[in-house]
Amino acid sequence: MVENRRELERIFYNGLFENLRWLKCLDIGKNSIGTKEPIYPDEIFCHLKSLQTLKIDGISGASFGKGFRYLTKLRLLRIYNMGLVGYSSDYFENVSQITSLDLSCTLTPNNEEGCYLRRIEAGAIAKLQKLQYLDISHNLKLGFCGLRNVTYDLTKTQIKVLRARKITCPYGYRPVCNVSKVKILDISGNLRYFKGYERLHDKPQYTFDAFVSYAEDDRLFVFNEIIEGLENGKGKYLCIHHRNFIPGCDISDNITNAIHESEKIVCLITQKFLESEWCNYELNIARVEGMWSRSGKNMIIIVLMENISKNDLPIQIIELIAHQTYIDYTAYINTDIFIDMLNTAIDH
Repeated sequence: MVENRRELERIFYNGLFENLRWLKCLDIGKNSIGTKEPIYPDEIFCHLKSLQTLKIDGISGASFGKGFRYLTKLRLLRIYNMGLVGYSSDYFENVSQITSLDLSCTLTPNNEEGCYLRRIEAGAIAKLQKLQYLDISHNLKLGFCGLRNVTYDLTKTQIKVLRARKITCPYGYRPVCNVSKVKILDISGNLRYFKGYERLHDKPQYTFDAFVSYAEDDRLFVFNEIIEGLENGKGKYLCIHHRNFIPGCDISDNITNAIHESEKIVCLITQKFLESEWCNYELNIARVEGMWSRSGKNMIIIVLMENISKNDLPIQIIELIAHQTYIDYTAYINTDIFIDMLNTAIDH
């Protein structure tokens, strides 16, 4: 039920979800062209007690009613702004159990100036004490000045990731935003300061020394050799998807955040890696990050874990081997020497 552009009164009839008690994911976003209802009908959604992910429209004059308290397993909430100007202090009171909240605006050729959102009242985000992930990107009318309430509310949550891309402030460089609890901060496209963080364009700050991309079959090698050798032996801090990805966030978002917050990307190339859709996605995102966000900086380290003919390697890996750092794991007699070489590659 996505982008049907129908009025909510015609969609939310009694008993609509009554037989979907085991439903885990519901996407009814971008359906609304207006509604006269003051709240989302409690009697409709209260049956969805197994729901974990909800994507829904944000409408002026509408909020989440008490019936949403029955959705105790709800963790991810995506709100599409369909005319909502602001979030009141009690807007999220009945969905306080969520860990991931996406309020970002989707920019289109017909909507280049950002969404309608202009304010988020103090206390609104503070209601979400279990919140770990928040995305408020592209709400251009909100601006940095409007983020004061959001970021100070975040100190009362369990926030780990904050994405606030392309948000500007007309009043100059003022450190009005407190993000002291944030582990991963994405403010790409901005030219302003956050309190406690240096300006990204002047001195890049990375959460991780390296993100390790690997196939599931190499999981034990990563934990037994890579983590043991580089973290415990060399003092590096690695991003490992089995350990560091945030539950409740989309896999693609986790990957993008991990790569953006890692100084280097280590790819363990095996046949299983080449066959993995997610491994190839990680490699492609890393290449885009290197080209556009880091001005072509050498950030990808290719590790050839198996004897794979160059004829069987994709062209992007061949190009990386030709122009960037790569290590042939099969050429080393023992793992200690390999770890030393990998550690050196990460440092340079």
